[in-house]
Amino acid sequence: MLQRIVWTTLALTGLACAQLAPGTLIKAKLATEVESANAQVGDHVSAETTDSVKQGKVSLPKGSVLNGRVVAVTHARDNPEGGSVSVLFDQAVTPKGATVPVIAGIASVTPEAVSSPGGYGRPRGRRGGYPAGRPPAPASSPATNIRFPEDAAKSGSVLSRSSGDVWLNPQTKVTLRVIDASGR
Repeated sequence: MLQRIVWTTLALTGLACAQLAPGTLIKAKLATEVESANAQVGDHVSAETTDSVKQGKVSLPKGSVLNGRVVAVTHARDNPEGGSVSVLFDQAVTPKGATVPVIAGIASVTPEAVSSPGGYGRPRGRRGGYPAGRPPAPASSPATNIRFPEDAAKSGSVLSRSSGDVWLNPQTKVTLRVIDASGR
């Protein structure tokens, strides 16, 4: 419902045409942790662009902040098929403070940025331990899948693992893919 209101408002104000084209790739690094073991629906997720993106009148300079949220989560402890988390980014704020509506999901993860320095140990400041005493495998492992369901404009991209939980630490390099309002 909120998605429909946002797109209706954009269309009425004439801003709907000032969008990045569906399929546009945005390189960024996460500013927040994404972990299916502890995530809850509604948790804020943010990323910062590492390259500029410009299409027509729409520009996202390097350093723009992309804001999003967790829209669905399955904890590995509750699902024998493994954990998953769905993330949807819906807004970008440029370094000068301009707000740009963007609907995007995580399309890929850069492998070298997934682990913490010195291996896959417990992140600093984390309370408690990992299930079974071991950290989740990095999102870049072969068991991790990223997909865009038909309703991606509402559900975002889905990151899943066939065993264990999905874990992306802050500073993980990601590529986001712009999704149009119909979810393509």
